[in-house]
Amino acid sequence: MSRSQVKFDRWGHIHTHTWPFQVYKQYNEELSRFIWASEAASQFTFKALKRDGAENGSDLSEFFTLPAHRISTMKDIKGWTDIYNESQNWMRLNCIMALSSNLETFFTSIVSLAIESNPGVLLGTPKRIDGGGLLKLGGLDKKYYVQNLEACCSGSWSARLAAFVRLFGDAPDSYKNGMKALERIGRLRNNLGHAFGRDIDASRDFTINSKLTTDRIQFKTLIRYLELAYGIVNDVDSFLLNRHIGEFQAIVAYHKYSESFSKLASDVERIAAFKRYYGTQDQAIGKEFCRGLIAYYKGL
Repeated sequence: MSRSQVKFDRWGHIHTHTWPFQVYKQYNEELSRFIWASEAASQFTFKALKRDGAENGSDLSEFFTLPAHRISTMKDIKGWTDIYNESQNWMRLNCIMALSSNLETFFTSIVSLAIESNPGVLLGTPKRIDGGGLLKLGGLDKKYYVQNLEACCSGSWSARLAAFVRLFGDAPDSYKNGMKALERIGRLRNNLGHAFGRDIDASRDFTINSKLTTDRIQFKTLIRYLELAYGIVNDVDSFLLNRHIGEFQAIVAYHKYSESFSKLASDVERIAAFKRYYGTQDQAIGKEFCRGLIAYYKGL
């Protein structure tokens, strides 16, 4: 169907994903590029060392240009390899932190969007109240749903899932089946953020006076978690978009600009003006969509 023929449907949607998903995806792809660029550099370095005849006991200064006091701390290729492998593990743990932050930011955004679009879920009466109508009255105050939002986006992942199901009636299978991995991601994230990558309780034991073992995560596991998180986000986004969001983002966009259109004499002018404003953000919409959106908004 051509852009000009697409009609506005409040509980339908032109796009397969929301803006929060699009933002998540961009950050996810950026993180993926960082991870694979590091892996490529690692493979190249070890191949080059092997090609140049490096062995475990080889003098480090033959292959790297580093300050003398730094070379002395690593001693030889074996010493450097051990430290490098630790640094790679540390990098992977920090990637878990980034992965977790991106995941939690998405959930906060998408749950807020779904509630503000379909506030009836707070009362167990979905689609009985249109969030677009509340926008015209000043919008839904966050204080009315902050507890629901926090329940869906903080604490253990099993508790978050339970809150999500209570609020929205169900959850995608990928989210339900991902609990074991999500809980481990959460533990790694918390240990890194609060205990320098160590067990939190053990790190706060004042009777211990030596360095604790750092959490470990393998490259393959990191990639698996990255893929698992993306799959969950994709499914949660589709679930909420289809059931609770629809074209609410377009309504929000029109509401944002509606005051500036108030002096325009006719709907034809408003349609053209909104298309100019919104079309820069969403090139899939045409005049027919804008016409239906404006008529719907006026009727709220």
